[in-house]
Order: sequence, then C-alpha cells, then structure tokens
Amino acid sequence: MKKQIIAAGAGHGALSAAITLASNGYEVTIYEKCSEKDIGHDWVDSIDITSFDFAGIARPPKYICERPLQMSFTNPSKTVQVVIPERPADGPSIYIDRKGLLKHLISEAKKAGVKFVFRASVCGAVTASDEVVGIRIDDGGKEKVVFADLVIDSAGVNSPVRRSLPQKFNIVNEISTDDMISTFRAYYDKKDDTMLDPPYAVHLYHMGRPGMDWVMTKDKCVDLFLGKFAPFEEGEIDAALADFREEYPFIGDELLRGGSVEMIPIRSTLPKIVCNGYAAIGDCAGMTVPLKGSGIDLSLKAGKLLAGAVMATGDKRFSTENLWSYQYRYFTMFGSKLMLIDAVRGFLTHLNPATVDYFLESKLISDKEIEMADGDVSVTVKYILSKLKTALPKANELLPSLVSALRNGVRRAHAAEEIPVVYTEKAFSEWAEKYEN
Repeated sequence: MKKQIIAAGAGHGALSAAITLASNGYEVTIYEKCSEKDIGHDWVDSIDITSFDFAGIARPPKYICERPLQMSFTNPSKTVQVVIPERPADGPSIYIDRKGLLKHLISEAKKAGVKFVFRASVCGAVTASDEVVGIRIDDGGKEKVVFADLVIDSAGVNSPVRRSLPQKFNIVNEISTDDMISTFRAYYDKKDDTMLDPPYAVHLYHMGRPGMDWVMTKDKCVDLFLGKFAPFEEGEIDAALADFREEYPFIGDELLRGGSVEMIPIRSTLPKIVCNGYAAIGDCAGMTVPLKGSGIDLSLKAGKLLAGAVMATGDKRFSTENLWSYQYRYFTMFGSKLMLIDAVRGFLTHLNPATVDYFLESKLISDKEIEMADGDVSVTVKYILSKLKTALPKANELLPSLVSALRNGVRRAHAAEEIPVVYTEKAFSEWAEKYEN
C-alpha cells in the first residue's frame, strides 16, 4: 500500500516537494482554502530564476516575467536619494507575477500526478500519541478528518496546523508579530505618462514608520507598497497613501490590483520544522530572508530537499529521525547564512528616523553598501564596521549596539551550522538552546 502524503496549503514549497514526489510515484494531495482561480497574491515579486533549476522544475513562461527596475533609496526627511546602478539584463534576478507563478506550479504538479482539493479550509492537525496523523478541514460547514502518513504544512505564517500541535512536539506554535512585517500592496491607475527616474523609488522609514515603502512606475499603473516592522495602526495606511499622492500627483485613485494587508515573517527559520508525520515549509517554517520577507526562492529549494528526505525514508515511518535530513540540509545550505541578516534586521527595527537620516546624509550608507546587501553578508558587515570606525562621533555612538547585534548574529550562524547531523532529543535540545539564545 502506497504511503499517503498530504499538504496543507498550495504554497511554493509544498508544490515544489509535491512535483518531485509525485514524479517518483508517491500519492500526494494538496488541500487549499482558495479556489484555483483565486489562489495567489495579486502582485509581482522578485525571485532568482535559477531556483527552478535547483528544484528540478520547468522554468515559468517568459510572459509572466519582467526584468528588475533600477532603484533609488530616500531617507525619512527626503533630503537624500541614493541611486543604485542598474542590474544586468541577463542576470538571474527577475520579477514574476505571483498568480502566474502559482498557475505554472499547479500545472506542473498536475502533470506529475498531484491531486488538488480547492476550497478546502484547513482547521488544524490531527495527532495521536507522538505523531501527526492527518488534518481537519472545513467541508461545507462540517469538519472532516483526512488521514495521512505525512502532513506537509504550507499553510502560511499563521498556519492552523502548526498552531494546533501539542507542545511536546517542540515546534513553535506562534510566530510573534515582532518577527513579522505588515505589508500593504496595491496597483493604482496613472493620471498621466509620468515615469520616475529611476522608476523604483524606495522610502526608508516613510513618515517615521520603521520599515520601508515604495512607489514603482510602470507604463499604465503605479505599483505601491507599504511595509512596517509592526502591525499597522489605524489610519497609517491612508496617511501614507495621502503623502505619496501629494509627492507623486500622477498616482490615481482607481485600484487595479491588490489592496490587501498581509503579514509576512521576517525572522530566522524556526528551530524545529519536523516531527513524526509532519514537516513545515515556507512561511510556516520562517523560510524568508529576514529583512526583505521574500521567501519564494528558499521555499522552492526547500521543497526539493524535503522530497529528497521523504524518498530516502523508503518503507520506513516518516519519523522525526527520518525527516531530520531535510532540516539538516536546509539549515546548513541556506538557514545559517541568514543569521547575520536577522541580526541586522533586529538592529534596524530599533532605529529612529533621525538616525536613518544620518546614515544616508553622512554617506555612511551609500549605493555601495546597499548593493553589497545582496552579496556576501560577512564581507558587507566587515566593510560597514570599518567605515563606521572612521566616521563621525554620532556613528561611533551606534557601534556598541551594532557590534552586539552582529556578534549575536555570528554566534547564531555558527550555531545553525552546528545542527546535529542525526536527530536525538538530547542533541536537538542542546542545539536549539544555542540557536535561539
């Protein structure tokens, strides 16, 4: 009898794992709360096109892809604009339509034999003794239980499956709002043919809010984003939109796409993402780049790693020990590299607008530093610290807290790399304490 594998949510990571598993003869069913037509955020996001190659998935069609636009960064007081050089046209970074991407992944999954149940709202996990044995779904107002040998949890940052797991499984139930970014994304019509130069204008700590907003001009619309390192307060979104419309009068009032508020995790990966009969992936597992909140690339790659661990299990039980290779490989290949970024995120979220003004006005942060942020983090950190040491007195006042944050990031990076190769409760507990503390 074939093992039954189900996924809660048609996220990028679950689809990636499902495509590989179904292609290798596994029975996989994905339960998704949205209809097939409505699934996916109604906007575009940046991804690395080579992530599809890693995952062994066909690259998406070119008509849903765009080249990245040149960016600028503006300080809170709007006195400085830092322009970033254009990215090479033939580079791996692209923008992709999120709905089009999911349509592509679902199509590839169906070709591989994956089954889908849309409009199935997942309510929580079904557990027995020391393992997850299925999920509960809302079937037309009545609760239904679906049993499985393995549950892949791809139900998002507030996954009802992860949140319902017993504490004895040692998986974090709640992700704090301190570890999330509140986002508002909308596309509005344009009143005229104005194009910003550069066309992608990022505002740091816009109107004093910790975070970043942007205005991106396209031929027939304006792509507008608001992001805050905390939940939005009443009236903040309207105030930010009004300020942008005053500065950029070409922004129209007609909402063309989007317009929703979403919470995105920006913390490092959860310390435990597998247990008996269960594996978390994507936003559910905290698989995003901490400062940016982008996680499509990481999820696609994690899906391939998860599928590999499942197939290596063979006829054995999907136990924590047998699924551990998925977590081990993810942390050593990707997770550990995000620790310094997470430390910098923690430092930046506690700055005030005046300090951010100072960073840009004194050129402590210039186009070079912003460009480096997408490269080797350790090199970037060493460069910025060397620059701060020779800077003005105010910069040196920030050094103790910045150095403390970076030291913590380095320690956590080392801890992440020291994840046990083989799972035992004792080895995990000792490692997790180092990783989290």
